Amino acid sequence: GVIEYWCDEHNVKILVKENPQQDELVADIKAVVAKEENKKRIERILRSKDLCFNSGRHIAKPPLGYYYDKSSKPSVLKKSKDISIIKNIFDKRLENKGYLKIAKELNFVSKNGKLTPIMIRNILRNPFYCGYVIYKGKILKGIHEPVIKIEEFCKINNVSGLDDLTKDNDKI
Repeated sequence: GVIEYWCDEHNVKILVKENPQQDELVADIKAVVAKEENKKRIERILRSKDLCFNSGRHIAKPPLGYYYDKSSKPSVLKKSKDISIIKNIFDKRLENKGYLKIAKELNFVSKNGKLTPIMIRNILRNPFYCGYVIYKGKILKGIHEPVIKIEEFCKINNVSGLDDLTKDNDKI
């Protein structure tokens, strides 16, 4: 297992006798090795997320209207059949309709349940839909196909540009 590999790699020999104190020592050594392995695993995951983000990839559950096409490696985000609902939400907001009115007019039920005004607001504030990804307060052009133009997104959210998105998180 991991412990034997680590011990071999670091030229560590553990002698075990039938002794309760040594059993405790072995358990402590195993705990230390497991803790170190966990730290390395977390570092690998964070490095992987950074690499994905820096290449313009979305690194979380796909937003409503998209799905991961796992037939390609690496998997790619593609528009789903629900994308027309997302486009309608943005179009209705450009017509100056409020969140509640949009939710009532669409009367759409997603896998997460019925669209609520708060869900509508969150969709409208998500820069993913205009082609960008955000991670750790940074924003980059994504590799996925956007639903709306950046100008429309900025108009809907009353921001002048992408810099406003990361400066004032209350706007998104």
